[in-house]
Amino acid sequence: MKNRQSKTLLKEAITLIPRLLRLLAKTVGDRRLPLNQKLLLLGTILYVLSPLDLMPDFIPFTGQADDILLLAMVILTIMQQVGNSVFQDRWNDRQSLSDLARRIQKLASSFLPSSVYERIVKDSGYRDDVIDVKYYVHED
Repeated sequence: MKNRQSKTLLKEAITLIPRLLRLLAKTVGDRRLPLNQKLLLLGTILYVLSPLDLMPDFIPFTGQADDILLLAMVILTIMQQVGNSVFQDRWNDRQSLSDLARRIQKLASSFLPSSVYERIVKDSGYRDDVIDVKYYVHED
């Protein structure tokens, strides 16, 4: 049952591909993004639109799972490096974009071959174990 529910949730996420592509396309022009982040967005858009993928798009479901995972990882990476605000004014949904992207990441791990999953996650630059805090050491 859980596997069926996970598959249903990932299928729903896959239907978001066009919407997430539009989000990335609109964000490319944001002045807050450095050039390397803009290039990352453009490369991601081209990858998702290209029929040549790690998992070819003609493979039902799995062919789109790598695309949605890449979109999620790029969004998380940019949010981590630049901040959430770069996407906030363009994302009109009740669900948090970062929560959605993390959920996609978790779901995709169950359906993609581990080599494909690891390559996308590792190459994205996103680290979910990073805690960004400032602290001061006082010497007495």
